[in-house]
Amino acid sequence: MAIAKKKTPTKRAAPRKAPAKRKSIKVTVPRYKYESFKLSRDVPPLMTFKITRQTLYWLVIVSFLIFFQLWIIKLQLQVAHVVNQQQEQIQQDL
Repeated sequence: MAIAKKKTPTKRAAPRKAPAKRKSIKVTVPRYKYESFKLSRDVPPLMTFKITRQTLYWLVIVSFLIFFQLWIIKLQLQVAHVVNQQQEQIQQDL
């Protein structure tokens, strides 16, 4: 009979780690184009007058404010007149 030889396990080398992967740097490109020397619109002279929607809004606001201020002045004058009449009556009663 033949004696079977036991095979001794061969030592295996430890598995090598994979080298660390380098992060690739992504260059971002702006999404807009650069424009140079873009012509601007003609600017009208300062003293020109043009009626626009905004002009009408301001006229309505200013007219309301003037009306409101005149109404307040009228009320103040009426109150002052009533107070003067009361003071005159008090002076006459004494």
